[in-house]
Amino acid sequence: MNNPNYFNSKGIILKIQPYSENDLIVKILTADYGVISLIARHARKSKRRFSNPPDLFERGNFRFRRGHGNLFTLEDFSPHGAFKELRNSLAKVAAASVLCECFEQLVKEEAEEPKPLFELLERALEGIEYAEKTAHTLTVCCSTLSKLLALSGFRPAETMPHSNHQSLMKLLNAVESITERTLKSRDAICDVALESTA
Repeated sequence: MNNPNYFNSKGIILKIQPYSENDLIVKILTADYGVISLIARHARKSKRRFSNPPDLFERGNFRFRRGHGNLFTLEDFSPHGAFKELRNSLAKVAAASVLCECFEQLVKEEAEEPKPLFELLERALEGIEYAEKTAHTLTVCCSTLSKLLALSGFRPAETMPHSNHQSLMKLLNAVESITERTLKSRDAICDVALESTA
């Protein structure tokens, strides 16, 4: 018999932050429940608790249970496809970081139809990982941000023949206007875009 307080879903890690001496708060975009926040107890120090500690950009299968308020407790994490090549390039890390931050800000917690959003981010990270040039990385970033805004109900997706610095700025400005927050990862991706046009 299934326990209604336990959940399983594919997910991608959007954000990780320390919580107390031993724990982590892990924010993930799931294919079934939208963006959710998990507490990973003892994840910072105990390898017995998680043989594969959660890391930024990782995707995998998450098992979690309902905790207090909006915070769930992570019971198990089985990674698959860690986007290892992505981590070897500062430009790719910058692009992945800004996308994850934008998804975290725009996707509602426990959204009703999260699967298209999950698949959009998954395709984007795959595209960034295998991009051979910075220009391709920026194209993936701009296209994904435009589609994210459309799927989130804020604006129609636009065709962008030129994924340049100006296009990127407009999209990031739109996200910041909607969320009324400054994107922490904005400067890094802007630097990448400027360098690619130099």
